[in-house]
Amino acid sequence: MSKTGTDLIKHLGELAFATRLKRLAESLQADVGRIYREMKVDFEPKWFTMLYALYHNETMSVIELSNLLRLTHPAIIQFAEQMQEKKLVTFIKDKTDARKKLIQLTTKGKNIFEGIEPILHEIEIANREFLRESGADVLGTIEKMEKQLELKSMYKRVNERLVKNFINEIELQGYSSKYKEDFKRLNVEWLKKYFVVEAIDERVLNNPKKEIINKEGEIFFAIYKDEVVGTVAVKKCAPKTYELLKMAVTERFQSKGVGRLLMNKAIDYAKKKKANSIELDTSRKLEGAMKLYESIGFKISGEQGNESYERCTIKMSMDLNALFLLLLLSSFFVMWYGVVFSTHTAPAQNGFTDFLFKAIEHIVKPMSFKTLY
Repeated sequence: MSKTGTDLIKHLGELAFATRLKRLAESLQADVGRIYREMKVDFEPKWFTMLYALYHNETMSVIELSNLLRLTHPAIIQFAEQMQEKKLVTFIKDKTDARKKLIQLTTKGKNIFEGIEPILHEIEIANREFLRESGADVLGTIEKMEKQLELKSMYKRVNERLVKNFINEIELQGYSSKYKEDFKRLNVEWLKKYFVVEAIDERVLNNPKKEIINKEGEIFFAIYKDEVVGTVAVKKCAPKTYELLKMAVTERFQSKGVGRLLMNKAIDYAKKKKANSIELDTSRKLEGAMKLYESIGFKISGEQGNESYERCTIKMSMDLNALFLLLLLSSFFVMWYGVVFSTHTAPAQNGFTDFLFKAIEHIVKPMSFKTLY
């Protein structure tokens, strides 16, 4: 006997959840399909919702059907083509836009729908009985599941866990001469992709110790399984002000939280050096990088970008003291709340709690640079 029992899908539990739902759906559709065949109806159950929509709406576009049925455009087109082969639907041009195709039921399609209506009525009753016999609010549960997936897709749920596991394996190292070529390699990679390597880039990348380390700075490296996958530099550029520069993550490891991890490390370094602010130069062309900087708390400043670069740059900065004050202020509110509401009723207390913490989250979260991904 198999070590996994007689039903592998059932044995796999949550791991095969989608497969089990698909198996159930296919079993139900197969039975309905058998009913159609025995009733001499040349129709597939998978076309039902599309047939229903077209019968009640006359003509619809692929986009309209996709939005209504929550199916992808390719799936709608595939069903339409299959139904067209059976002469159930036809494609027509939109009168207001010749480039746009509409899907319309044929006379045969309308007759098919009207012919299966008595069968549909019995299917509805049989489904209702089946769901009641299951002893659970299956449709209600499915609706809740759909809403949860609208809030956060399964892709995002799994990817967040994979990113978190990946980040936990990243090791951050300070500058060492053995990483000198990695520092240059990683930066040349993105510079050549979006711009060109300028003279100022060459000077910094070829002499990192002179240009960064010796200027009260540091260079950090993200290492994954002995491979250097990212880097960032930070150095003093004015009294109480540090500059973040030459951040790079190799393309294969982008969008996995490495850049944020490196930024956090660089900002922590500036804070330990008693910096009041930290700034950087970037380009609007680097949309992903700008989103990262803004999510951490950097804002576009009114100052001129670094004119040493031929490429157009903009300056962004973050006030480290403002961040500290915001955190201090939120702590004060929490303590004040505890005193004020220590004798109040639970409903009033809970209502104010929700308001207070949402407000604090709204203020502090965009400024926080401790989030891993």
